[in-house]
Amino acid sequence: DTEGTFRPQRLAQIAERYNLSVNDVLDNVAYARAHNTEHQCTLLSAAAGMMAESRFALVVVDSATALYRSEFNGRGELAARQIHLGKFLRALTKLADEFGVAVVVTNQVSMLLKTVRGEVVQPMSQRTTT
Repeated sequence: DTEGTFRPQRLAQIAERYNLSVNDVLDNVAYARAHNTEHQCTLLSAAAGMMAESRFALVVVDSATALYRSEFNGRGELAARQIHLGKFLRALTKLADEFGVAVVVTNQVSMLLKTVRGEVVQPMSQRTTT
């Protein structure tokens, strides 16, 4: 978790909805909060150590690039950011391959994107519903 948004209370609600033991569900979750990009990579190494000792099925990285956006600023640091992020993603892929876990990575899109057909796609944070 790079943004401090993990809420065990939400997992408890989901467990209750499906008549699962809240304690069993929460006991099967390992959580860590990354504070910078180096720490994010260190946590990935620590996760590999945990997976060598116990069976895990899923790794969630929420949000993969948030810390990169705040630590690497402007076009002058773009190459360094992309290299560091690429190494992190390769390590995540290796973790998935080595331990057979599924990986879910979230990321925020904060700019308008144009599709091939020329349509503008707004980021979720800027969408409104009616």
